[in-house]
Amino acid sequence: MDATLERRMRSQDIAENIRTEIAQKKLVHGSPIMSSRDIARRYNVSMLTANRALNRLVDEDILYRVQGSGTYVKGLKSERRTLNIGYCESLGHDSDPGRHAASGVLTDSCMASFRKKNCSIKIIPYQDLINPLMAETAFAGMDGLLVNSSFIDEKTMPVFEAFKGPVTVYRNEFIGDWPFSQVIPDHATGMRETIRRIDQTKISGVIVVSCSHSNADARLHEFVRQAEAAGIARAKIEVINVSLQIGDNGRLSGYRAGRKLLPDCRGKFIFCTSDFITFGLIDAMHENGIIPGKDVQLVSYDNLEGYGMIPYEHPIITSVDFPKDEVAHRAAELLITQIENNDNCLHIIKVPTHLVIRETGLQN
Repeated sequence: MDATLERRMRSQDIAENIRTEIAQKKLVHGSPIMSSRDIARRYNVSMLTANRALNRLVDEDILYRVQGSGTYVKGLKSERRTLNIGYCESLGHDSDPGRHAASGVLTDSCMASFRKKNCSIKIIPYQDLINPLMAETAFAGMDGLLVNSSFIDEKTMPVFEAFKGPVTVYRNEFIGDWPFSQVIPDHATGMRETIRRIDQTKISGVIVVSCSHSNADARLHEFVRQAEAAGIARAKIEVINVSLQIGDNGRLSGYRAGRKLLPDCRGKFIFCTSDFITFGLIDAMHENGIIPGKDVQLVSYDNLEGYGMIPYEHPIITSVDFPKDEVAHRAAELLITQIENNDNCLHIIKVPTHLVIRETGLQN
């Protein structure tokens, strides 16, 4: 028999023995598993074969590893109890593709991740959180909470801090000053990729168009930081703040800003912190015969076109992709893992962003 095949079969046998011990309650949830070295000695196999057996069971979600500690039993899926998740979120039923691309994708992905793990989900609206007694009732029986960052304020912070289980926060794009685990996009990776592709000899200046919002501020800050690291002086970066009106997702404000930029935008590099605002900038440019990608280099943030919002005939905007599916999945996964492992540590997970190149800028 081929040696590699024999090792694989031996690792399968070892993995099956461990599964049996778990099924027979000889190994219970949270109990440590022998090290690879001990397994190799017990079964008279190599460390490689022992590691393969453990890796198989980790991949099957029967075991889990704690860095610097060891490998532990999670248990057979058929034996695990249903986890009760409190999902502090606003679930809109708006069919607008822009709203879904910007927000709905995150919610859908979280719900799908919880359902995949057979969790019981309870939607907890903001109004149930501002009264401590109502919050206590809403939290009854919940094993953990996944929280929209916009739900955290002076009124709700005390009720979240009083909750006894793990709390994971998402939708923020900065590390919030909260005693909870957080999953955020890592702006640095996408911004760095963007800056590296700018040919500074071919542009006459840099303009950043943004709005007053904490997430937009985080995007602006990281772009400027990466630009300065690449040798673009802060004094050469013009920042234009647009004010969003009630009912305006940014497109109208972007159009108005574009009208003001038109006389002096040719030859510039423009970075916009929101695709919605970018749509408005492009509308204004199209009206005045300015071609993004040719007359001006235009890069945005969000990649809404990649999540189903196509305002033009086809996706055209070069944009830093906010990986909504991955952020949502990691947030749900982190909460479930903390519940199952009785993990009360504070975790900050940054999910890398990346640049999606289309017609409006940085084409090779």
